[in-house]
Amino acid sequence: MLDLMVSWMTGFFQYAAHLTQVAMETVPLSAADDPPVNIPSPNDSQAPPRAGVFLIIVGWIRWGGYLCCIVGFFIVGARMSVNHKRGEASSHVASIIVITAGGGIITIAYFIVERVATLS
Repeated sequence: MLDLMVSWMTGFFQYAAHLTQVAMETVPLSAADDPPVNIPSPNDSQAPPRAGVFLIIVGWIRWGGYLCCIVGFFIVGARMSVNHKRGEASSHVASIIVITAGGGIITIAYFIVERVATLS
């Protein structure tokens, strides 16, 4: 399974590098060729009303997600100890990877939401 994942990731990054190269070849490099664009600055915006309450709720959801990850680690550990006698403990490594990835996704999502909600 690890070999499949490594080959998939290698192909993914090669495709991303190809898309970047194609984009760089098609995008004009001089500013004189581009029409003027009025891009708003994020520093000029204000936080939406009740952003603090929203962040408190999102924070509670984040900690609930972390608690679920911790409980998941305990469950996988218990399953590994029960299945160790039958020689099946190594099959739970994928579960540990999924739980760890879930914790990472929770962390990234929280920081994105926090950044968007507090633009001021």
